[in-house]
Amino acid sequence: MRIGFTSVDVERLLASPRTTARAAPPAPDALPEPPVCTDEVASPSTTSDVLLQHLLDSLDHALILLDGADRPLRLNRMAIELVDARRAPVVIGPVVEPCRPADRARWSAALHTARQGIGGLLVLNAPSGDVMVAITPLGGAGAVMVSFERLPLCEAVAGHAYRRAIGLTEAESRVLDGLLRSLSPKRIAQRHGVAESTVRTQIRSLLTKAGCRGVRELVLHVSRLPPVGDRR
Repeated sequence: MRIGFTSVDVERLLASPRTTARAAPPAPDALPEPPVCTDEVASPSTTSDVLLQHLLDSLDHALILLDGADRPLRLNRMAIELVDARRAPVVIGPVVEPCRPADRARWSAALHTARQGIGGLLVLNAPSGDVMVAITPLGGAGAVMVSFERLPLCEAVAGHAYRRAIGLTEAESRVLDGLLRSLSPKRIAQRHGVAESTVRTQIRSLLTKAGCRGVRELVLHVSRLPPVGDRR
């Protein structure tokens, strides 16, 4: 996924104070606190900064913006949660680098290539397993965006919104999660201790509510969900 930053946007971002919702370990002092506006009316630059953070926080991908020296400019909420849960494949400090030393050469090469204007993908090792990472050039001052693979629907805000929108029950939601993980009806039934016939009935109900003719169409339909943010 690309966010359409222009070189002007990037220059403004690099010139503004680095902010996150809260500091991420292991080096909390590496990420300065958000700026405090003392004016009664927020300046346009402060408003844009806040809106940019809300935009990043609305996405179901964990995102980190880096400057030209690999220093963290900004993390979105998903990235902070992954770091806090020790599920991120990178360490956030004065610079951002992979958790596993063996990944650092490929990481550096991918960042260098992105700063030449060519984005790329690589797999990094996290405590919870391998994670697909995209490196996207932002078009100015050597800044890049690091985005991690999308969270499963069951962990994403968009998933909860979708379930509410079409009126899924808790049982149907569990079945949907299983289908999106490529599990068979039999395996889903075993996981939740119910009969396979019950799961197949729930699949038919789920397809009707989603307006889909089959599981393949349902999976494709869900994969197109736009990001949905919330306010915590």
